[in-house]
Amino acid sequence: MHEVQFDEEPELTRAVPAAGEKKRAESGAANWLVSHGFARDAAGANALLIFLALLLFAAAIAGFFFLQPQPKAPTDAQLRTLEIMKARSGIR
Repeated sequence: MHEVQFDEEPELTRAVPAAGEKKRAESGAANWLVSHGFARDAAGANALLIFLALLLFAAAIAGFFFLQPQPKAPTDAQLRTLEIMKARSGIR
């Protein structure tokens, strides 16, 4: 059997960052926001991502309600037909 020898002990990951070290976020988007200065740390980046997701969701709902097809004005033929029907039925 072959034994695997390590030159040094593998480093354990720290749950708490060292002094002056920023904690890295779990998602790539949050890390990008932190590295480009849009957020100070992982918590701020995650909060910003949640806010942007809610903003996108609200815009989708607003678009659903406000971008409905508008009713069209009746055509001249429809108006003439309505006048004829009113005249036949005696409605003024």
